[in-house]
Amino acid sequence: MRTFILILSLIFLNLSEVRGAFEDQEIDSKSISLGNAFLSLCDNSNAVFLNPAGLGFLSKAQAYFGYSNAYGLAELSQTSVSVAFPKKSWGLGLGFSVFGKSDFYQEKIGIISGAYKFRGKFAIGLSFKYLILST
Repeated sequence: MRTFILILSLIFLNLSEVRGAFEDQEIDSKSISLGNAFLSLCDNSNAVFLNPAGLGFLSKAQAYFGYSNAYGLAELSQTSVSVAFPKKSWGLGLGFSVFGKSDFYQEKIGIISGAYKFRGKFAIGLSFKYLILST
């Protein structure tokens, strides 16, 4: 019991060091309009960012490019690019997103995702992300 309390205490002490970098950003207007409840409906190339298992349900190749500039501030701008390719029961996607301004604060995310669909309506997905933070 002492070990459990010690481990739990150490976890909570480390939480104070967690930074807000690389939070999940809203990528496209569809996910924003659904109140970010898009995870169960990932049926386009943005599944790379939100739910890689959704790539298994694509019927054709897709690409997406998006840019947003919140409040007219370049420091809060976001650019996102994704492409996805289906093949039988498989789906493969690539994505890149940049949030912020290069001389102020910037988060860059590169993603490779894959998915496998089985039994017609189930899929499993996997993503590898490369994160870069510039301050």
